[in-house]
Amino acid sequence: MGWRLLVADDDESLREALTLALGLEGYDCVTADDGESALRQFDREQPDAVILDVRMPKMDGFAVCERIRAESEVPILMLTAKKRLKDRVNGLNIGADDYLAKPFALEELIARVGALLRRQHRTQTRVLRYRDLRLDIKTHEVNRNEMRVDLSPPEFELLAVFLLDPGQALTPEELARRGWGEAGEGALELVREAVEGLRTKLEAGGRERLIQFVPDVGYALQRE
Repeated sequence: MGWRLLVADDDESLREALTLALGLEGYDCVTADDGESALRQFDREQPDAVILDVRMPKMDGFAVCERIRAESEVPILMLTAKKRLKDRVNGLNIGADDYLAKPFALEELIARVGALLRRQHRTQTRVLRYRDLRLDIKTHEVNRNEMRVDLSPPEFELLAVFLLDPGQALTPEELARRGWGEAGEGALELVREAVEGLRTKLEAGGRERLIQFVPDVGYALQRE
């Protein structure tokens, strides 16, 4: 995966739990236990995303977020023990990309971090191509063999997931997490519907099938 994360929280046990869980997902984590050290680590390590606790000594998460956002568009996920709406709004207004209230499930945090990183990658990559398929992130236009293909929003999101990792077999759960940041029953049903919709539209006119079923795994774009 190759992504580096900065985890900033003054709770040592939580930092260790996050570092372990994220490490098992393939992320490289650096940590900080207060706001000032978080900024130093950010400048030194240049992480791909930041997980930032609101309540930290020396400098709180809001101030750190504001300082980081002044110089970088790196994705920022803020953590807080407070569930008050004004705290969430304040964080989002100063540049945070997402907000998670404690206590939270590690699976949810991992899904949200992955969604933020993929969204960031996609905004930096305007056009995705695969064989005769072209997807424009900005305009939401999809063409196959230079003919426009009109997709629903879920179909577009899922196709972008496939194009970002061509040839990789992905489970329905992973497709749901990458596409929508969740993997509940409703999201899995949306994956099944979107795959069928993509196949129908991309294969119109007798064109070759691109999205293949992979036994015991899920789906993948047909390998080159």
